[in-house]
Amino acid sequence: MTSTLTRTAAALAVAALPVIAGGTAAQAGTDPYPNHHRDKGRDYCRDHQRDDHKRDDYKRTDGRHDDSRRLDERTRGSGYDDPPARMTIPRYGDTSHHKGDWRDDNCQTHRPPQHRPPQHHHHHKRHHRVQADPWNEVRTATAAFFSVAAAERAGYARPPAPAPLHYCIAKDPKSNKAPAMGFHWINMKLVDATVEATKPEALVYEPNKDGKLDFVAVEYVVPKAAWDAAGNITPPKLNGVEFMLTTSPNRYNIPAFYSLHAWIWKSNPDGVNEPFNPRVSCVYAGLIK
Repeated sequence: MTSTLTRTAAALAVAALPVIAGGTAAQAGTDPYPNHHRDKGRDYCRDHQRDDHKRDDYKRTDGRHDDSRRLDERTRGSGYDDPPARMTIPRYGDTSHHKGDWRDDNCQTHRPPQHRPPQHHHHHKRHHRVQADPWNEVRTATAAFFSVAAAERAGYARPPAPAPLHYCIAKDPKSNKAPAMGFHWINMKLVDATVEATKPEALVYEPNKDGKLDFVAVEYVVPKAAWDAAGNITPPKLNGVEFMLTTSPNRYNIPAFYSLHAWIWKSNPDGVNEPFNPRVSCVYAGLIK
C-alpha cells in the first residue's frame, strides 16, 4: 500500500515538472530584458537634461549656436528617441508646477525651474518740466516802481507837454477806450543801443478811477539810428522776442525806433509782448495831473 502511494506521488511529481519548468521558463520569457525600460527612461532623462543645457547655452550666447554643440546629443545616448510613457508638461497657468518643468514617471526627475531675476518695479512720476517765466527777473528788478515816486528817484520821468508821450496812449488816437498802453515814464539815460532786461527804458502806468496810476508794463526802446551805428543788421531781441520797428514820421513825433512791451504786471490776453492791451484803457486819464 505504502509503495503504491509512493509510486503515485512520484509519478505526479514527475508529471508536474514540465508544467513547473514551463511556467518558470514562460515567466522568465515574458521580459528577457527586465531593466530595458528603466534604462530607456534614464537615457531619455539624461538626453533631455543635455538638451536643457543646450537651451541654456543658446540663451547665454544670445541665440548664436556654438558649433561644438550642434551635434544632436541624443545620438550619443541609448538610441531610443521615443519619449517615456506618461510624460507630463505643465500648461500655462498651472500653478502646481513651475512653468517649463519636466516630470518623468520613469526617472522621477524634474528640470530645475528657470527663475527670472527679480524685477524691480519703479513707479516713476511724470516729471513735467516747468519752464521758468523769463520775465521773473524783470518783475524782481522793477517791483519797487509801483511807487511812481520811487521810479522818479531811479531816473524815470513823464515827458513834458505838449509832447504826445506826455499823454495816455490808446490804440485809437481819437479815443480813450481800450485797447491802450497808458502813461509812459521814460529814463532817457537808458535810451541807447544796448538792451538790458532788468533796466527797461520806460515804465507804463494805467490811470484808475481813484486818480492814481497802476504799474502794468515795461517797455524797451532802442533808437534805430543808434542800433544801426553799432553795426547791427537785424532787429534787437529779448528773451527770444524780436523788437517791433516804428518808422518815422510817427504819432509820437520822435525818430524811428525799435520797441518791445512786456506786460508783466497786468496780463494781456493778446500776448505778453503785444504793444496794446485790451484790458487797459485811458478812460480815467483826465484824473492824472
